[in-house]
Amino acid sequence: MMRPRLQRAAQSVTILVRFIHILSGNEGVVSQGQRVEQMRVMNDAFSAAGVRFTYDEDNVTEVDNATFFAMGHMSAAERQCKQQHQ
Repeated sequence: MMRPRLQRAAQSVTILVRFIHILSGNEGVVSQGQRVEQMRVMNDAFSAAGVRFTYDEDNVTEVDNATFFAMGHMSAAERQCKQQHQ
């Protein structure tokens, strides 16, 4: 019988990541290459735990909104942005 820790390691899961980039004009632009590299880093970090990350380049969202770009943590702008773009 496998120990619980080994049982968890034998399972795997794939997580679909959705990129929503908040921009202010040209500030905050994230390239496809940067997204691919982020997926590589995350997959390298979590592969031993059976976790894999993936994303669909056609489903990347860019929101050009200077107010959202400058929003503070837990601000009204953050709440509005999340309501509109999640």
